[in-house]
Amino acid sequence: MPASSRKRNKGKDRKAKKEESKRIEMYNDWQSWARGKSKKIYGVTLGLELEIPQCNHGLIAILPEESHPVSRFITDFFYSDNADFITIFRRHPEVQNDVNYQKMAAEIFIRIETNGLIEDNATGVNVAKAIIILENYGKTGEYVSTVTSRSVALKIRNQSGTINSRRDLLKFYRKRITCSCLKKMHIEARKTLPKIGICDHCEEVKERTLLMVCSRCMICQYCSRKCQVAASPKHRVLCDMFAETHKKTISNDA
Repeated sequence: MPASSRKRNKGKDRKAKKEESKRIEMYNDWQSWARGKSKKIYGVTLGLELEIPQCNHGLIAILPEESHPVSRFITDFFYSDNADFITIFRRHPEVQNDVNYQKMAAEIFIRIETNGLIEDNATGVNVAKAIIILENYGKTGEYVSTVTSRSVALKIRNQSGTINSRRDLLKFYRKRITCSCLKKMHIEARKTLPKIGICDHCEEVKERTLLMVCSRCMICQYCSRKCQVAASPKHRVLCDMFAETHKKTISNDA
């Protein structure tokens, strides 16, 4: 083998080992996020300081090993935080084709973000959207039909990663846990923070009550008639998809 080829192969091997090392580090990171910080208490009777594990919020208690399909999926999700979710989802057919794996992944994501809200250290990745898709994907087994379903699209819209309203996030995760870990924070947020949304054209953030909604798809929001008209050429295709999926849903339910 020529020296240049050996050099290239060694370079590829080093790059592969470096990436694998980063993925292992990411796996350890999200496992730590899912477990949360332990609480230290002082046992008066024994005179010892004890560590109490963070609440698992009534969700999956035992986290999967590194080689598990769900672990590989979650590691890839956080490692590739700039990638489109469907791209990552399709790279993991075992999760894509197994409803139980989807449920497991969703519960782990919920644990991670619930702990992040408690510790004021959320991941910053649009995890809520991933959870919504994982919770609903099994109903259709098809990505486009899932995200263009009116109920799913509304949930994704209200959990938009571009604004991440703390009030909406607290409500979203509080509904998915059985403990009271987020109750106090959610009640306080409801008193002090308004519901907010974002204009689908100019991207101005406003209180949700000040935004108008497309009367056909009932999903996309606009801050004014001017913005709605300006967005019309691009919105029309998406609006058709929302309307078509809604018609199919009504037909199937009839």
